[in-house]
Amino acid sequence: MLSDELGPARLSFNWINETDLMGGGTAFGYAIGASVPLGGWSHPEHAVHAEDSGHGEHSSHGGTRIGLELYGGFGDTSDFGPDPRTREHYASLSLMRQFGKGWMVKVAGSVGLTEVSRDLFRVGVGYEF
Repeated sequence: MLSDELGPARLSFNWINETDLMGGGTAFGYAIGASVPLGGWSHPEHAVHAEDSGHGEHSSHGGTRIGLELYGGFGDTSDFGPDPRTREHYASLSLMRQFGKGWMVKVAGSVGLTEVSRDLFRVGVGYEF
């Protein structure tokens, strides 16, 4: 995963490989996203110090963020490519709340961009260590 912070904006790209250990095939996918603090570009009260977040000297990892993401699949080792007739691709709007000590909760609504993609509602809870 590649990510960077451009001011308060967080940008990320993730190339995804999923290998079936029983069947031997590998599926490929991607995720591209950007998020900003909810309520604007500059909210110092949402900043978390390194001892609270485990990230860098000073970070904007605390608080609530709103984000946009594009994600989907490129097929597998036997049929690779972004074919919109057979591949699922999505656009998503999300809200993510990060708590001290590495915890986060994320809710997202995704719209399918191809005929084979259904709309999704996703909820996630994570812990980063």
